[in-house]
Amino acid sequence: MTDYVFPTLGEAAQALLNSTGLLAQKNNPSEILKDEKAKKTFQTKLRRLANEEGDVEKSFQDVAVYLLGLVTEATRDIRVANAFMASVEDLYHSFRNAKREWATYLDKENTVRWLFECGLADVVVKSAQKYSLMYGLAVSELSSPVAPNWWLPEFAEDKVVWPLEKVWCWIYETADTSQSRFHNPNGEPGRAQQNLENVERWFNRNRLPQWGELVTNLESSLALLAACPDPKYKRTLTESEVKSFRVHLFFARMATDVLKAIDKAFGREFIRQLCRDMKAQNRRLAQMHAQWKAEIELELTCIGPLAGREYYAFWKEAVHGRWAWFNHLMTPGLRAFQELLSRKEGEPLSLAELKQARGMLPSHILAALMRMLRHKLADKDKAFAEFFLEGVKLRKLPDLSVDRIEAYKKRIDAAGQSGTLSWLVEWMYATYFYRRNEHRAAYPHYRKAFDLAKHSIGEDTYLLINQYAESCAKNDKRNEFSQVIRWANHNGVKIRWYRGEDDHDKAIELAYTFLKMASYPVV
Repeated sequence: MTDYVFPTLGEAAQALLNSTGLLAQKNNPSEILKDEKAKKTFQTKLRRLANEEGDVEKSFQDVAVYLLGLVTEATRDIRVANAFMASVEDLYHSFRNAKREWATYLDKENTVRWLFECGLADVVVKSAQKYSLMYGLAVSELSSPVAPNWWLPEFAEDKVVWPLEKVWCWIYETADTSQSRFHNPNGEPGRAQQNLENVERWFNRNRLPQWGELVTNLESSLALLAACPDPKYKRTLTESEVKSFRVHLFFARMATDVLKAIDKAFGREFIRQLCRDMKAQNRRLAQMHAQWKAEIELELTCIGPLAGREYYAFWKEAVHGRWAWFNHLMTPGLRAFQELLSRKEGEPLSLAELKQARGMLPSHILAALMRMLRHKLADKDKAFAEFFLEGVKLRKLPDLSVDRIEAYKKRIDAAGQSGTLSWLVEWMYATYFYRRNEHRAAYPHYRKAFDLAKHSIGEDTYLLINQYAESCAKNDKRNEFSQVIRWANHNGVKIRWYRGEDDHDKAIELAYTFLKMASYPVV
C-alpha cells in the first residue's frame, strides 16, 4: 500500500543521524557510546523517536543532547558542534512547519523530493553560512578549502567527484604531498599500505566509510608522516590544520552520504539541478555575509581588542542582530510579493513583474520562492485538488448525510484517489456522528482519519486533531488523549484548552476535563 505522507519527524531525525556516520559500532572511537548501557539507552531513544512512541518531543531533545556530544567528540570543537546543532534546529523547524502548513498528495519518496527542491536545500545553505559566521568559525583558526562549494559534488560525463574526495585532495595539497605519500610516506607494506588502499577504494568503488574508519585512517597517516625518517616525505602539521582536517572530513562525509542517497533515489539530473540551485544560493548569501563580516570587523576595531569568549560572544550577538533586523525588513516585501501572486491567480509572472519582484526581495529569497512556483499541477494532481476541495465543502454542509458520503467515496474510488482522500471520508463520517451527539460512533472514524492523515494534510491537521482529542475525552480515552497531546506538541500543533508550558500533566488533565464537556455545533 502506498503512503501519501510526509516522513515523520522521527524518521527525518534518524536519517540525519545515520548520515553522520557516528552510530556505526565497528571502529567507533566514541567514548559516549563505549558503555553498553549508554549505547542501549541511546538506541532505545532513537527507536522510540522514529516510531513516535511515548513523549516524542522529550525523545527528540534527548537524542539532540547525544548528537551534540557525538559531534563535539568527532570535531573536537564545541563551537563547530553548536553551529551544527543550530543548523539542525533550523532544519527541524523548517520541516515541521512544512508538515503543518502543506498538504501532500504525493507518495513519501516524492514528498521528500519536493521538500528538497522547495525548502530544505535552501535552509541547509543559509544555516551553514549563518551559523559559521555567528559562532565565529569563519573568523577562527580553522582553515577551509579555497573552493566555496567544497561540500557539493562536481559532475563530469564519466565521473562524479564527491565532497569527501574533494576534502581529501585539499588535505594532500595542504600537506604538500601526494595521496600515496600522505598515507604511506615510507612506501612500506602493512598498515600504511592498507590506509592507502582503503582511501583509493573509497574514491574508486564509491564505498563510503563510517566516521570511525575515516578518522582512524587520518590519525594513523598523520602519525606516520610525522615519524617518517626521510625528510623529503616527512610532514608535521599544526594543531589547527589537523583540527581543520577532522572538521571538514566530518562534514564532507555527511554531505557525501546525503547527496549520494538523493542521487540514488531521484536520479542524476535531479541532483545536478539541486546542486546548481544550492551553488547559486551559496553565492548570493556569501555576498551578504561578506558585507556583514566587514562591518563587524570594523566595529571590532572601534571597540578594541577582544579575546576568547568575549570575541566569539561579540560575533554571535552581532550576526544574530543583523539576521533579526533582516527578517524584520523582509516582512513588507513578502507581503507585497504575495499580493502580486494573488492578482495573477496562478498565471506566470511577466518579465516586468519579475523585475518588480526583484525590487521587493533579496535575490536569495526571491530565488527560493520562484523555485516553488515552478511546480505545476499535472492533470492527475488537478483531479486530486478538485476532489479534495469538493470533499472539504461536503464535510461542512449542514445537511451532510451518509448517502452523500457514500456517493463521494464511490467517486474517489473510481477516480483512483482513495489512497489520498480516504482520510477525508472518515472525517466526514466522524462529523456526521458528532453532530448527532453519537460520540461512540464518531470516535473510531476520528481515530482512523487521524491515523491516515496526520503526516499529510497540512493546515487541516489543526482542526482534525482537535476534534480527535475531543472525541478521546468524550469516550474516556485518557491515555490516548495524552498521546495526542504529545504528538501535537512535537509537531507544533495547538490543542484547545491545553496550556502545557508550565505543568505538563496538570495541563493535559485540565484540557481533558474541558474537552469532555465542550460542544462545538459547527465543525
